[in-house]
Amino acid sequence: MIVTVLVYSGRPNPSWTLAPAEAEGIGVAISQLKPLSGACAAPAKLGYSGIEAAFDEHGRRRELTFVEGVAYEGQRCWADENRGIERRLIDTGRGRFDPAILPADLR
Repeated sequence: MIVTVLVYSGRPNPSWTLAPAEAEGIGVAISQLKPLSGACAAPAKLGYSGIEAAFDEHGRRRELTFVEGVAYEGQRCWADENRGIERRLIDTGRGRFDPAILPADLR
């Protein structure tokens, strides 16, 4: 699983690869997310716009963006209660990026 903090435009975003055990634990949590009804699209904004988890599942590439309590993948979305997975993904990268790039409630 590759994790990327979505914060910059015009330069590379901080990104890292999770160890297999970390990726497995987060993958289990992702599989337990509850879907939200209707079409969804991640909000477009400057600065921090979420954290992305990219991984292969059953031979298919998935890229989920977690921001403000919602996980987005294309036009589908799921509830990320209390920003739980978003926070877990951020925690896996502590020391790999400047925490000042995050919103105050996620530092």
